[in-house]
Amino acid sequence: MRKFKLLLTSVAILFAGLAAYAQDVSVKGLVTDEAGTPIPGVGVVVSGTATGVVTNIDGQYTISVPKDAVLSFSSLGYVEQLIPVAGKSVINVVLHASAEEIEGTIVVAYGTASREALTGSVSTVAGSTLADAPVASVDKLLGGKVAGVSISTTSGQPGSTSQIRIRGTSSINASNAPLWVVDGIPVLSGSLAFVGNDGSSSALTNINPTDIESITVLKDAAAAAAYGSRAANGVILVTTKSGRSGKAQFTASAKFGVNWLQNDSGFRMMNAEELLQFNRDAAANAGRDPDDPTSPYYTYTSKALLNKKLYNVLGEFTRLGKTSEYEITGHGGTARSSYYTSFNYKDQNGVFYGVMFRQLQGRVNASYKLTDNLESSIRLNLAYNRQANVPMQSLYYANPIWAGMTAKPWDEINPTGDWVASLSWNSGENPRSSAIYDERYDDNYRVNATESLKWTPLKGLVFESKNSFEGVFGDSRVYFSPKAHAGGTANQLDTDNKIIVQLTTSNTASYSTTFGGYHNFHAVVGQEANSYRYHHTEAYSPEVDESMPYHNTADQTTTEIYYGESNEGMLSFFGIADYNYDNRYFLQASIREDGSSLFGSDNKWGTFWSASAAWNITNEKFFKGLNAPISLLKLRLSYGVTGNNGISPYQAYGLYGTAIYNGLTGYLPSQL
Repeated sequence: MRKFKLLLTSVAILFAGLAAYAQDVSVKGLVTDEAGTPIPGVGVVVSGTATGVVTNIDGQYTISVPKDAVLSFSSLGYVEQLIPVAGKSVINVVLHASAEEIEGTIVVAYGTASREALTGSVSTVAGSTLADAPVASVDKLLGGKVAGVSISTTSGQPGSTSQIRIRGTSSINASNAPLWVVDGIPVLSGSLAFVGNDGSSSALTNINPTDIESITVLKDAAAAAAYGSRAANGVILVTTKSGRSGKAQFTASAKFGVNWLQNDSGFRMMNAEELLQFNRDAAANAGRDPDDPTSPYYTYTSKALLNKKLYNVLGEFTRLGKTSEYEITGHGGTARSSYYTSFNYKDQNGVFYGVMFRQLQGRVNASYKLTDNLESSIRLNLAYNRQANVPMQSLYYANPIWAGMTAKPWDEINPTGDWVASLSWNSGENPRSSAIYDERYDDNYRVNATESLKWTPLKGLVFESKNSFEGVFGDSRVYFSPKAHAGGTANQLDTDNKIIVQLTTSNTASYSTTFGGYHNFHAVVGQEANSYRYHHTEAYSPEVDESMPYHNTADQTTTEIYYGESNEGMLSFFGIADYNYDNRYFLQASIREDGSSLFGSDNKWGTFWSASAAWNITNEKFFKGLNAPISLLKLRLSYGVTGNNGISPYQAYGLYGTAIYNGLTGYLPSQL
């Protein structure tokens, strides 16, 4: 079966300095729940379009929309509201909790459970709602889809990282990022960039949204405590698709889209006439004649400036971004085996020249029943991506936003005709020159492989072993071309090679039984071990040969080499027990013991536990007799203890570092 889809989408990037349309109005407001608590991550979308924003951590939003638009306010767990704008500039919304029940089982820590059996705070998103999302990384998929989850990004560049906060910020010094678990194995998250992209290359780009069966978010301590010292910021469980018995089926799709800068704030830059009048007023206020050629202000106040060629400078530094994606998926199986496979190619060009993201990704999920009670499976994911960018952070002269907003409309932007940097302003730096002639990219090769063996010797008793390898092999390169830079930065070269290897083994034994007709019991005990190793080699040469810009063409006495390595390890033991009576009264308890190399000798081990209970009122006879239009009414009580191991390695140790003193190289304490 072949399907071809055409997806046209716009990616909203908020940057000041872009002109708003006169027919639009700027609408702002606050979204709260029935108790008056602000709700972050609510999708605020113009109904019938792809234009929208999400509320920030304080539940606030601002959006520019047509006067006659209808705004949709939606978030998982709440009833959607449609509100006409009708020319209003402030719209505050109260969302009401939804009683709609998601049928079937959902993935939880080290197992599955029915929604009515949950005793902790858990939200789930079906993969069918994620597959068509025009994003490069899975961390951007949850925006506006899960209550209590806030997602923001400091960069609109394709493949960049996102900041995810589940129920707010939990730490000042340690990590605030949630733990990501894919098919039962914790995986790398955060940024994989080093010198090339300034921390904007997401580790989660190798997960194809089409491959996702479901995403479950464990939000409170009771739900997440089974992950111990890594669960303080919540846990996000991703389950990828498996094959199904039946005839092989294949799907092919192609997606195309465009994106552009959008201004939702109504803020814009002054045009040439307004800027000139502003300068003339400033000169007059300073007691100067703006028409006096001998005045030091005359360069900025002369009416002759309007006779020059005028530019939309920021417009010259931006473009219409284009996105294309091609994909083939297939699945099938027999009574003893099944498979799911996919191949995906993405090509995204950003709205700024020099910004792009390209990725090849493939997945194979296969399982085979060796005997009636012994099953083996493998999940293999391979990916390669290249991400290129231009300096978008800080006040770099090569930053197109900074240059575009500080330039004057009469400033010449391409005097040589070939974008070679020779400007009379912006210290001679031209962002278009940097985009054309500089090299600034990260290459990452990714491997995720998990092998599992499941044995069911008796009814209800399951032993399972999962063993995983995750590898990242990356190269980064930054070269400053003399065609784009004048002075000391020209012909500088900085490269980095990095290797990250993470090994994980997870071994569990679970038992489920029902007795007496009403009593249901389930228990899991397990052991987990994790090894993480990272090392990189960076080389810096202040002046290489322009015709062959590599380190071996530089003066070797000025080339600098840096090497870094870190190793981490964790050993864990855990247990989870669930009991329910007649699907009305539910109890759950968990305990986990983590030993980590990140902590000092007096704090190597930590114990984390939880206890929770729930009463499913909808299954009571008295409630069924009410014929109330409520599908699920439940009371929950829970308490849990989690930890945060999101710190740098070796913080518990005194460290030495190399130093040069009086011409001699030696060691001195670098950390006490």
